[in-house]
Amino acid sequence: MIILILIVTIWTYSYYALPGPYDNFAKCLSDKGAVMYGAISWCKYTQGQAAMFGKSFKYVNYHDESELEGIKTRPTWVINGKRYETVQSFQTLSSITNCKI
Repeated sequence: MIILILIVTIWTYSYYALPGPYDNFAKCLSDKGAVMYGAISWCKYTQGQAAMFGKSFKYVNYHDESELEGIKTRPTWVINGKRYETVQSFQTLSSITNCKI
């Protein structure tokens, strides 16, 4: 039982306390005003985009698609007033925002 508690404690610490590999990139995207709209509860493409960030996704400015009229494709990124539909590569997001990966 003690070993199980120790494993859970270590896992919890590593997940919440240690930085994710894309924390700075995700923070930069948000700082630059990039917003990702999608349907994370059921859309596999939105889920896939989020999974690319791993635990760093918590820093992405994410909103449900219902918060923006005219969403036809999920996910949709809005950056500098322009819409970028479908899953975007980190290279594309970096190029648009000048955020380093």
